[in-house]
Amino acid sequence: MFLTISESITKKLEEAHAIKSEDHEIYLYGFQQGFTILLNLVTICAIGIISKMLWQSILFMAAYIPLRSHAGGYHAKTHVRCYIFSIILILAVVLAMKYVHFTVFICSIMIVGASVVIICLAPVEDKNKPLDKEEQRVYRKRTYLIWAAELMVAVICCFLQQISPAVCFAMTFLVMAVMLVLGKLKNILL
Repeated sequence: MFLTISESITKKLEEAHAIKSEDHEIYLYGFQQGFTILLNLVTICAIGIISKMLWQSILFMAAYIPLRSHAGGYHAKTHVRCYIFSIILILAVVLAMKYVHFTVFICSIMIVGASVVIICLAPVEDKNKPLDKEEQRVYRKRTYLIWAAELMVAVICCFLQQISPAVCFAMTFLVMAVMLVLGKLKNILL
């Protein structure tokens, strides 16, 4: 998506002798990833502002990204598809948080059900990035630590009747569980 811009920046850095030419691919990849992350953050904030759910959007993504990074799950085949899928996902989450009436009981059911899926399935590798036994162990442990920390915050929110942040965590776990199931299905079927 950002190949041309990243290539231009990388070449200018090489010409200025700021980077070595043998590091070209590393910097090119880094710039592309940086621009992609920036675009995603700007889009998430725009969706949050337009929907008047900015802090909820940010909290959802702040909880979702670290969990997703370690638990794995479904991955789109291209960056463009990933971006489109991510936008649809955040829109669905924000609309659900805005228009569905969640209670502490409903949040609790979502959290428990999704947590079972996360515990049973994580990590789910992608065919493009298979995990060896040691990586599976490390990613599982990291997933459990992140999940446990977020679960504690969600439980505290529920206990204190702070339903909006509790819903953000419940949605995080629910979406994560769905992504794990989709990733497993993709690995089995393709």
